[in-house]
Amino acid sequence: MQTMTAKTGDAVQSALRVAGEVARAGEVDPDRLAELERFYSGRIHHYGYDSQFNAVAKRLAEYCARYYDGAARRGLLLQGGVGTGKTFAMQLLARLHAVPMVSAVDLIDRYRDNRDAYASTIMPDFLDAGPLRAAYADLIVDDLGAEPTLNDFGTKFELLGRLIESRYNLFKSKGWKLHVTTNLDADEIAKRYGERVSSRLEEMCTRVAVTGPDRRRAATANETPVLIHE
Repeated sequence: MQTMTAKTGDAVQSALRVAGEVARAGEVDPDRLAELERFYSGRIHHYGYDSQFNAVAKRLAEYCARYYDGAARRGLLLQGGVGTGKTFAMQLLARLHAVPMVSAVDLIDRYRDNRDAYASTIMPDFLDAGPLRAAYADLIVDDLGAEPTLNDFGTKFELLGRLIESRYNLFKSKGWKLHVTTNLDADEIAKRYGERVSSRLEEMCTRVAVTGPDRRRAATANETPVLIHE
């Protein structure tokens, strides 16, 4: 999959201005929303996604318009198989609204290397004031379920389960949102992290199913192998 370029960033800013106009109007104008949806469709097709992804693009466009206006109370939970475009969709949300995005595996590494740095990632108390709070206190966790279970002196625990609990408290007390991508379905989330965590994630996030084939694999299926000779 290609990475986003500076030119893409300009297009994103243009789309953000459209979303801002929608927000200032006090309601989602169908024509403005359609323009924002066309932007998403163009970006998605540019990066090789097929028409099956259009439904997710539509949901994402609608969500972003409301997110900019502060009317989106809950985060997003994108669920689907490997390579279906969940991370790409969240990257668009991260770029449009300056939401920090970190992988579940990276969170494990931060916890192991520097617990203070980990804590500041999930609970940025230094932003608990002023106009920047709403813009930067939300968090995207990519690939929930890919991280290993931790073992602390013989006691196994799920760090991401604890993270969801912590973010739930912030969601209830401050309105800070958590956005998540995962290959796990609802039953698998409950089995790994417990029913309590699964229930709280459901309350915090709007679930969106991302279906289709592995687009990364499909994109490379017809490439000519590169032979390396010693």
